[in-house]
Amino acid sequence: MKILAIGDPHGKIPNAKKIIRREKPDIIICTGDFAGDDKIRELIFKNWGMPWYSAIGREKAKEMVRNSEKKGRDVVNYLKNLGVPVYFIPGNYDSKDFFKHVKGRNLHYAHLRKFRIGDYYFVFHGGYVDAKIFFNTKVLGETPKESAIRRKRNNVEKKKIIRLFSNVKNKTVFVTHMPAYSFFDRVRNKKSPMDKRHVGIEAYSYIIKKYKPKLYICGHMHENQGVKKVGRTTVVCLGMANKYSFLIELNGKIKFSRRKV
Repeated sequence: MKILAIGDPHGKIPNAKKIIRREKPDIIICTGDFAGDDKIRELIFKNWGMPWYSAIGREKAKEMVRNSEKKGRDVVNYLKNLGVPVYFIPGNYDSKDFFKHVKGRNLHYAHLRKFRIGDYYFVFHGGYVDAKIFFNTKVLGETPKESAIRRKRNNVEKKKIIRLFSNVKNKTVFVTHMPAYSFFDRVRNKKSPMDKRHVGIEAYSYIIKKYKPKLYICGHMHENQGVKKVGRTTVVCLGMANKYSFLIELNGKIKFSRRKV
C-alpha cells in the first residue's frame, strides 16, 4: 500500500498531481489545518492570553476567518479531484461549519472514525485537544478549577479514542492532527510564547504506548517535520504541506520518501 501523507496546507494548494501520476498512491491522508491565515497566527501570538480578535474587532476578524476558510475549501476541492481516496481530519484551524461545505465522492471525513484499508486499520482523531502543559502549569494563568476542567475534557476525549481501538488488530495506523506528548512536539519558534516547551497531547502518547500502532502520523508542528522510531511504532510528523509531504509504503516494512509538493 502506498500513502501520500500531506501535512498542514493552511490555505496553500499542494502540487500533488505529478506525484499522483508517477507514484499512483492508493490513498491520500491529510492531517488538517486546511484553513489558514498567517496574520491570524501572528495575532494569536501577539495577543497571547486573550482572544486574538480583541485587537482588531469582531467584524474584521470574521472577514479574516471567512477568507481563511475559503482558501481551505479550495485546497479540499483540489484534493478531491485528484482521483484518489482522501482521508482527512480537521486541524485546530478548521471550524465545525467548515466541513459542512466540503463534499465529494473521494472525500472521507475521518475524525473519530476507524477504517479497514488493505491489511491495516486506520484510526483517526483530529481537531483541537488541550496540550498537557496547559493543565500541568500556569502558562495560561488559569485557576486550579479551570485547569481541572481542561483535564476532565481531555479525559472524555481520551476515552473516545480508546473505544476506537477496541477490537483493532495489530496492524494499525494512528493519525492525528496534533502530536503526541514528547513526540516532535517541542516548539521552536521565538515568536511563540510556548517556545522550547512541549505542547503534545498526553492521550495520544497513552494510545501509542498501550496499543503500539505500527505507524503514527501527525501534523500541526510546522517546525518539526521528520521520522523516528519509538518502540514498535514509527512516528512521522508531516509539518507544513508547502515544505514536503511523505510517500509512505506499507508492505511489511515501512518505507518513507520526502516529496516536494
